[in-house]
Amino acid sequence: MVNRGYEQRESCDWGDGSAEAGWTDLPVEAAVQLRVDGRHLATLHCTPQHLDELARGFLLGQGYVATPEDIAAVEVGADGVIEVALAGEGLKAEPAPAHRIVYSGCGQPAGQGDIGAIQSSREEERTLSPRVLRGALEETLRHGEIYRETRGVHSAGLFSCEGLSLALREDIGRHNAFDKVLGWLSGETGLITGTIFAASSGRISSEAVRKMARFGIPVVISKGVPTTMAADEARRLGVTLASSLGPARLRLYSHRYRVSP
Repeated sequence: MVNRGYEQRESCDWGDGSAEAGWTDLPVEAAVQLRVDGRHLATLHCTPQHLDELARGFLLGQGYVATPEDIAAVEVGADGVIEVALAGEGLKAEPAPAHRIVYSGCGQPAGQGDIGAIQSSREEERTLSPRVLRGALEETLRHGEIYRETRGVHSAGLFSCEGLSLALREDIGRHNAFDKVLGWLSGETGLITGTIFAASSGRISSEAVRKMARFGIPVVISKGVPTTMAADEARRLGVTLASSLGPARLRLYSHRYRVSP
């Protein structure tokens, strides 16, 4: 199983009436099977790194399990198959059809019925400064080795209210990048206190907002503008949604009280 995030492929550059043959680093896309208690749940098209975190974030973010403790073990085989053992009575949501494929460019609809609005779910929720939010987004955009080599992946990050980087992950799919950092967070139960927030290189969708609400993350900032449904869901679920308008400006779409100079 390939574990590096990029590989070379033959290419040809055209310009000024001439052609130059060469090699280009491209982000790896792998089709990874996710099995739960021996049953196939989904095939995830993703960057083949941090697959254990991807599995945890996917199961929690999609509502297949309710808490990190519902997952007893995650093992990634040499063949790229992710085997998950549950601790309890099984999946909380109906399993996907046997041949469901989740492609890298988009996620699948996350259930809405079990998500409550964020009500200061962390003990010490604090306001965040625009400077901290912009700095976190800049770090998320520039940190990744795969992005530096290929310019072909998305990044997601989790940060403390002071702007300290807690986790940064890359993937060809923006939803997968979120699932990886959320999977990391699920293993840090009890170790992370106070307000944390998320940053993303990609556009924020309604599914991403619902995942933030599930994990009690009150603020998310992205490089691109959100969708209309994402803005509506953010208002409904108590998530502060922001995007960058350049080096000195932010735009807030919901719950502005959490951001203050």
